[in-house]
Amino acid sequence: MWRRDGARHPACAPLLALCLLLGTAPSLTAAPEQALSMHEHTHGSEQAAARYTCPMHPQVQSPTPGRCPICGMDLALAPNGDTGPDTHDTAAPPAPAVSVTAHAAQVLSLRTAPVVTRAIAPRVSTWARTVADSSNERIVSAPAEGWIRAMHIDRVGMRVTAGTPLFEIYAPELQQRQRDYIDTLNRRDQMLATLTSMDGQNGQLLASLARERLRLREQFVLLGIARASLDDIERLRRVSDTLTVVATSAGQVTALDARSGQAVAPGEALYRLLDTDSAVLDVMLSPRQRATLAAPVELRVEQDSTLFALDVRDAVFNPRAQAYGVRIVVAGLTQHAPGEVLAVSLQGPAQTLPAVPRAAVLEDSEGSFVMVADAQHGYRARRVSVAVRDADWVGIEHGLDTDEMVVVDGQYLLDAAATLEASFDNASER
Repeated sequence: MWRRDGARHPACAPLLALCLLLGTAPSLTAAPEQALSMHEHTHGSEQAAARYTCPMHPQVQSPTPGRCPICGMDLALAPNGDTGPDTHDTAAPPAPAVSVTAHAAQVLSLRTAPVVTRAIAPRVSTWARTVADSSNERIVSAPAEGWIRAMHIDRVGMRVTAGTPLFEIYAPELQQRQRDYIDTLNRRDQMLATLTSMDGQNGQLLASLARERLRLREQFVLLGIARASLDDIERLRRVSDTLTVVATSAGQVTALDARSGQAVAPGEALYRLLDTDSAVLDVMLSPRQRATLAAPVELRVEQDSTLFALDVRDAVFNPRAQAYGVRIVVAGLTQHAPGEVLAVSLQGPAQTLPAVPRAAVLEDSEGSFVMVADAQHGYRARRVSVAVRDADWVGIEHGLDTDEMVVVDGQYLLDAAATLEASFDNASER
């Protein structure tokens, strides 16, 4: 690879030797005005007026302090009075311009593509972790003082649905409630068998017994007693030694403090169930991913192909992790346990911009650039400001015009050619 000072990079030596053997090196010519243009740009930047820019969105510029209209961050003073991204060659290109003959371009397998205008929806792939939210936790306690006779759910991590049997309990208080319930049922049946008319006082008494039956049954249900146990009491009219306690909602067992033969008291917490009808996801984004996206975006859990709306403006930067985190409560992820890591993707609204294939955009420590081709087989590196990316295309906000040609294959060979030409120039100067 080349360096800005034109010095030869040792890693390119084998590639440059190959170029010499193919006879391509004599066809390379460097633009003599390169060093002068770099000097003039640097001198002009030092005298530019101070401007403020967003650290995450460098395209946002302002002559006065303020906030970024995209992410809300405070604008920072641009270093050295930099006025931000501009079109075409406002920043120093990362390599000298090179000229390659048609034969050399064929040998180097250079391939170009035009800059086109198209709609691009920014999309990034990242990960999210499911989080146990205490606000979604339900506690199952003993309905009365007694003893646990049998356990149906006896391990942490087990999943239950509403109505799943948890344990069997023997409790004298519950037996007395059963007797009251059976007595109400028997009185109602006796009255129905002897009544000849439902008018007047007889009708009112029968309605009172019906209301009492519903009240007693509802009390059992609120205590967590299985409806199947109540149906057996009504059918057999017999007090049961034990009653079944069931889960009143779906969830996953996160804590268990019950065992067979244990004495229990009313209100004593025996199970903790995490409601799995909804899940809490912590989504992580790198600074570059956060800068790529705008609010709102569409969150897709890849494993389930489920979609949710996410506002990335709520993302909070974590200095320790050097990443942004945003929390979202979603429904339907009942099969994922707390702490599980999920692959997710985020896609924002589409933007119509000049676009190039992803292979055309190169990155270095100073940002993004492309190799622009002209009709005379000349190639020059040009800094660009990237606005959006998807799986195949990159939208360019500043730096390129529609119908310009960019190199999409063989750019690194042009880098080597530029380095070789620079080394020739340095040798001739000595």
